[in-house]
Amino acid sequence: MLRSMNNFSESNLSVEQINASFKESILAKFPIKKLKKGTSLYRSGDTLKSLFFIVSGRVRISQPIGKDKDQTNNILMKGDFLGEEVFFDNKKVTQNAYTFVECEVIEMPIQELMKIPNILVFTNSLLTQKLETFKYRLSTIANKDSKSRIIDFIENLVNTKGKKIGFEYVVYDFMTHNDIAGITSTSRQTVTTVLNELKRNDIITFNRRRLIVRDMSALQNF
Repeated sequence: MLRSMNNFSESNLSVEQINASFKESILAKFPIKKLKKGTSLYRSGDTLKSLFFIVSGRVRISQPIGKDKDQTNNILMKGDFLGEEVFFDNKKVTQNAYTFVECEVIEMPIQELMKIPNILVFTNSLLTQKLETFKYRLSTIANKDSKSRIIDFIENLVNTKGKKIGFEYVVYDFMTHNDIAGITSTSRQTVTTVLNELKRNDIITFNRRRLIVRDMSALQNF
């Protein structure tokens, strides 16, 4: 059950205005924590007590698939929230979240969040966005082949995290082929094949530090 929020004040502000206000002012109320690579934010089975915001770095979201094994479901980056389950009473998470590299993270305890005006509007927006993302991923898995899913992933990554430099787009802290495979429900070999094919056609170039899309139009039509 969603936590009771009847005491929150409502306003005529748009969702965009409230979200911008939240990020610019509310986040400033909480300290930034510097976390080492491999630090756990939560594990499958935990009952969350905080919402998290990534200031810098990357956080890996994974699903346990056996003893001491897990599979990447998502890689969250600068500007992403995680731990939305905190808004549901006694909701236990089913995934693991830990820092993929050294990170700066803001942890927002639910008790403090519940005191913030307009948090209901922000929460609804956040949960809706996450649901739409999940639905899109399910639709992609059901209706597109492996190659198309990988290309869609790259395009979405560029649109959400990329920086335009001249006619090219750059995404820093590019992830491993294994992680892309987990996110796109493909194999590591398929990811490697598609990325190398894009590279041979001079559409992208990449290494562990960054991905550069040289021709966005060619990527979309590949």
